[in-house]
Amino acid sequence: MKCKTCEIEMKKVNFGTGIAAIMPYLWYKKKGILELEKRSSVSCYVCVECGKFEFIADEPQVFKNV
Repeated sequence: MKCKTCEIEMKKVNFGTGIAAIMPYLWYKKKGILELEKRSSVSCYVCVECGKFEFIADEPQVFKNV
């Protein structure tokens, strides 16, 4: 993935939340107890020049029909 500002290759990095560095994820759930939760893990990329970062859903297709 290239940085939209610097046009150089971004580096894939890990993202943590501090104390309990749990990997971030996206989720969506319709109302109702019988509805299943849709989830996708998230990858993080950073530009080593300008510091801009991006989160990308690893499985965006799971949200297609929600």
